[in-house]
Amino acid sequence: IEILSNEEKALMLYSDYIFLSSLLNRDLNTPTRWPGLGDASNPNIESKFNKNYVEFVKNLVRKKNIEVIYSTIKNNDDVFNLIFTGKCKKTKVISEFLVKHDIKNCN
Repeated sequence: IEILSNEEKALMLYSDYIFLSSLLNRDLNTPTRWPGLGDASNPNIESKFNKNYVEFVKNLVRKKNIEVIYSTIKNNDDVFNLIFTGKCKKTKVISEFLVKHDIKNCN
């Protein structure tokens, strides 16, 4: 909670813990309620709706000028690996629970 509250850049939280927005009194720009890529709200890569979902998240990141994405360890390998590929994304494990993805150099 402290790390998220001290982050000064525009951020997105990709996690099951969407209640943190309320605790921090801050919009964490969470794209969906449940962030797994295998359920009804987040279609996996085989789904005909996957491209729509990926575009939705891309547009949200652009619209909100997101520079940093935080994810929990269990959600570390989800939709953002489809969107931000190559060396533009700098990933850092913050703790056994939290990962930080700096995407300010991604288009």
